[in-house]
Amino acid sequence: MKKKSRAYMGMLVNQKGFTLLSMLLTVAMLFITIPFLEYMTKSLSYTNNYTDLSYYQFFHFFRDDLIRSTNYTTYDQGIALSAVDGTIVTYEKYENVIRRQVNGTGHEVVIRGINSLNFESITYGIKTVISTTDGAVYEKKFTVYK
Repeated sequence: MKKKSRAYMGMLVNQKGFTLLSMLLTVAMLFITIPFLEYMTKSLSYTNNYTDLSYYQFFHFFRDDLIRSTNYTTYDQGIALSAVDGTIVTYEKYENVIRRQVNGTGHEVVIRGINSLNFESITYGIKTVISTTDGAVYEKKFTVYK
């Protein structure tokens, strides 16, 4: 077989590509639309449910401890729950947090940013009122079956 000394490269007749004019139009459209995107993103509202969920979680944990208890004693910004096994679980306001202690030991921070904490005995259970440093008030009533 005989080798060829040259290679044939055909030219494409119909080549499509970007021209300077199409590039300038694209850049102009981008510069016109980008400021509107900033105003659109600022108008979107973002809601944060983290604080509400943390208080609902606190009420859930408190309810579980209340169900396990046989007796409770409320005092100024706190409550002591006596369990069947003899342990005493306390929830109280300590500086700007609510802390949980078992038999007076430990320091489990349950919620931060508290202004006041109030446990009130009502005819069928306990009423809990928490006011936060942000000004929000969370209230929950727990039924106690004896």
